[in-house]
Amino acid sequence: MKNNTEKRVIVTGAGRGIGKNIALKFAESGYKVILVDNDEKRLQSVSTECQERGLKVEYYCLDLQIVQDIEKMLSRLFKKYRKIDALVNNARGGSRTAPLAETEDNWQLTMDVSIKAPLFLAQSYIEEMWKAKSTGCIVNISSIASTMVGQESTAYHLAKSALDNLTRYLAVHGGPKGVRVNAVRPGFIVQDEHRERFSSEANLEYRKMAESCHPLQKVGKSDDIANVVQFLCSESASFVTGQVITVDGGLSIRDQWDLTYSTRLK
Repeated sequence: MKNNTEKRVIVTGAGRGIGKNIALKFAESGYKVILVDNDEKRLQSVSTECQERGLKVEYYCLDLQIVQDIEKMLSRLFKKYRKIDALVNNARGGSRTAPLAETEDNWQLTMDVSIKAPLFLAQSYIEEMWKAKSTGCIVNISSIASTMVGQESTAYHLAKSALDNLTRYLAVHGGPKGVRVNAVRPGFIVQDEHRERFSSEANLEYRKMAESCHPLQKVGKSDDIANVVQFLCSESASFVTGQVITVDGGLSIRDQWDLTYSTRLK
């Protein structure tokens, strides 16, 4: 019989970037973390790092484009643990393309991983938690690109917009079954693996420009997102559902003319 007092969380896209930081944050807080990614080498690396620190993890190398594999994984996990306290849909698919240069293959991959997978993961998770008579929560990792236009692909912008609305939909229909659903919209985040290059002397001009666009005069880091995700999965957020929380240091609230005008005055 597995320890049912142990808290558990599934994190997709946990092999690197924001997903890795989310996974580590939960593991450091005593959760058993189920790492999900399509890159086994990255999964092994994160798993080894955690185990060396005495943190509890296991991993599944999974292609999130295949719905049957998603459902099999969740069925296996719920059979093993009976309940899983949280699900974090962080994985993304597809590449950044030039504006108006979307390809059919990139569109399909982006939509499959960034919106189809969160839907079917959430459906299975809500039903399994309902059967287990347990309460849980889901956090979707969106982006400020869901409401703004930037340099990401067409598919990425539309998938993140859809994810925001999926969050509200799931909150309404998951709530009566005991599952809260929220989303986090990251802004300009420098992931750990890119921080050294971002902070280099050669990158000074770009770094100053990036920092000056933020009211806080600094860019974000992956742990900034991980901290908010962990809060949303905690008892402190037990009455929070259907919310899309922007974590961007104020980047998206700045009027473009004010930003241009203020920069010229400096």
